[in-house]
Amino acid sequence: MDNVFDYRQANTLFCDIFSNKSRFLGLVNSIFYKKFPLRTEVEMLPLSSSIPAYHCVSGVIEDSITLFFSNQFFIDPNLPFKSMCHFSEFLADRFDIEDIENPDPLKVPTPVHFFLYDGQFPFSSEPLKLSDAFGGKSSCAELVIDPIDISYGSESLSAINNKILSEYSYLVYKMRENSPGIDPADKAVEIIIDAASRYSVLFDYMKSNQEKVIELLKLESNLYKA
Repeated sequence: MDNVFDYRQANTLFCDIFSNKSRFLGLVNSIFYKKFPLRTEVEMLPLSSSIPAYHCVSGVIEDSITLFFSNQFFIDPNLPFKSMCHFSEFLADRFDIEDIENPDPLKVPTPVHFFLYDGQFPFSSEPLKLSDAFGGKSSCAELVIDPIDISYGSESLSAINNKILSEYSYLVYKMRENSPGIDPADKAVEIIIDAASRYSVLFDYMKSNQEKVIELLKLESNLYKA
């Protein structure tokens, strides 16, 4: 069946929007405790195609901090493990055997992960912990991710105060509002894009990426029929 959403795919509308350096930096400045000027050096990392349902956009800032932003419509208890795997992929690409065997201490960009939830299920702010995967046994390895509700109209989305993220959230809201009762997906996408154009939602992005947006919306709109 064509255009059936495969939630394992790496690229989603969220990833495509925020893989742009300036939009990514804007998202960082809206959520992270530290603010960075637009001229800040940012190395965007490739999407991880080997980790199912990860949907994460990430970048290294000033070679000192690695920021990960995951966007999902459900609370994924395995997100810390997936984040650790993604960070391990990054480290494997960044350092070779000579770096590792060098007696000097390695300088690794500090990983920081944010989980941006935009699902329709009740939101839980309970931190997601890597140690939960160890069956409750104590471990020296830990990674904690605090979920942030970015659903359209949520208080936390308003507090973040990021125009692009707010418009993306509105687009997701319209997608969920129209997709379940409309078939085929093309018609739902037509309604969503019309609503976006009338309210100038993500105007520059939509205008310059129209074909890609249509395909991504078709894939994701099928998700909400399930």
